[in-house]
Amino acid sequence: MKTFLLLLLPFCITGAMARTAYNKADKVAQVGIGIGGLGGFYGTSSLPVISVGLDFGVHEYVSIGGVAGYSSSKIEYPALNQLYRYKYTYFTLGARGSYHFLQIPNEKFDVYAGAGLGYNIVSASYDGPATLMGFATTASGSYLFFAVHAGGRYYFSPNFAAYAELGYGLGILNIGIALRL
Repeated sequence: MKTFLLLLLPFCITGAMARTAYNKADKVAQVGIGIGGLGGFYGTSSLPVISVGLDFGVHEYVSIGGVAGYSSSKIEYPALNQLYRYKYTYFTLGARGSYHFLQIPNEKFDVYAGAGLGYNIVSASYDGPATLMGFATTASGSYLFFAVHAGGRYYFSPNFAAYAELGYGLGILNIGIALRL
């Protein structure tokens, strides 16, 4: 029995000291591109969602952070032998939190899910024949939105990862790169 415990000891020490892909003190910046979601909210997407974010580890399973995104879409339709065009731009700022599931000695995979709250600033412009039935040629508005996400990062090196997220918010599918700072 004593021999068995001595053989087991190195594995226990290694497991206790091994680094996981997510750690409490981590700061991770990510840049990505989104498909669906805000870009194309009205009409067809002319620029997919471009996003940047920063997450801070605050607990051994929880991170909080911020995200910003930009996108645009357009609508074109012919009527009365003329082409009417509307262009929409979306600028989003938000805060989010994530729960990191895989706390096993694995330096490659970080699997997480979370929620956030954001503010979307939307502007619209009209490009076509003289104002359409007296409507303004530009408009803007903004609103709060709730977001959810589930995703993962795969670390190719200790500080460089690729990520993918599914959810509702900036984009339905977001993919990109992440850097541990």
